[in-house]
Amino acid sequence: MHARALLRRTFANPVSAVYPGVVGASLVFEAAAAVSGDPGFVGVWPFLLTAPASLLFAMVGAAVGGPAELSYWFLAGGVVVSALVQAFALGALTETVRGRFRRTATREDPRHHVTVSGNAEGPPPLPVEGLRTGGANRI
Repeated sequence: MHARALLRRTFANPVSAVYPGVVGASLVFEAAAAVSGDPGFVGVWPFLLTAPASLLFAMVGAAVGGPAELSYWFLAGGVVVSALVQAFALGALTETVRGRFRRTATREDPRHHVTVSGNAEGPPPLPVEGLRTGGANRI
């Protein structure tokens, strides 16, 4: 996969562009709450927004270094990496679903001369000789 396709799937559609922004806003809110006083349960939201990847990242970090050795920066980095991985997954899923809808919307039904999306093409044109058969059918 090329870098351009990776970036397109991660940031170039509305779903995968909004998701990292929401996670980033929750991290900023968590940092502001930690600086201003007792953060309470504010620190849970970034993990819940990026679960299950961030929780797996925290579990691996706790298994390697021990739960007492986990720093805020390690956990915040895990949340950021998890948000980027999941934004890519959301972008790939969105592109796949849109591609399927695009393919089915342009498929034609030859029996009715109507596309599946509902655009009427009308009946096939009649030959010019068929219009001038008699005196009553003249245009």
